[in-house]
Amino acid sequence: GTERLSLRIDSSELRFNWRDTGANTLFDSNNIAIPTDEQVCIAVTIDSTNDSHKFYLKGEVYEDTTAIGTLDSTSSAGSSLMGRSNSSNYVDGIVDDCMIIRNTALTPSQVAAWMRGADPTPNVGHWKLDDGPRTQLVTDDDPVMAWYSREGNNKGYVQGTTAKRPTYKESAIGGKPGILFDGVDDILRLGEGLLNSSEGVFFIVWRAVTLANNETLMASADESG
Repeated sequence: GTERLSLRIDSSELRFNWRDTGANTLFDSNNIAIPTDEQVCIAVTIDSTNDSHKFYLKGEVYEDTTAIGTLDSTSSAGSSLMGRSNSSNYVDGIVDDCMIIRNTALTPSQVAAWMRGADPTPNVGHWKLDDGPRTQLVTDDDPVMAWYSREGNNKGYVQGTTAKRPTYKESAIGGKPGILFDGVDDILRLGEGLLNSSEGVFFIVWRAVTLANNETLMASADESG
């Protein structure tokens, strides 16, 4: 399968992989280290107008100077994956908040406001646990069959195979609930790609349990395996 874009951890550093109209290009994160057992708020903004992208970690902004180019026109195809890339690279950690915004790249001040608790209106979805779980199963240690966005638009990250479901934890990040991915075979899928243009924003609140090469937090891909 084809991986069109991904947000991942490689050698304990945050990386973003972007497929343009020609080939895969790996943009690194200017050596942004990801800690273990600590809540971190991560954001990536993609701005085709200014041919750039930015990483945000715990309120700090890092900009990669490599040109973005033009997004592969089929990047809206496939699935949005949480916890794995197109066929492997499972992640070991906990997520409690995820947001996707298309067709716009937020400014640094807008991203900073969101990290302080502001609530932008996403045009794809906002998956958030600490204001009331929107999961099929909400008892501590239950496997998560589906996690729906707070907008009530029925967009859900789902998993039909029991053995591949992550686990709901009532007290996971700062005493708040979270979803634990085991790093072995846990994955949730949304039935559409992350982006449909060359601009957008991904947010995720994450706590890594362990760190390994190429652990994938989020990806847009045609799956294999």
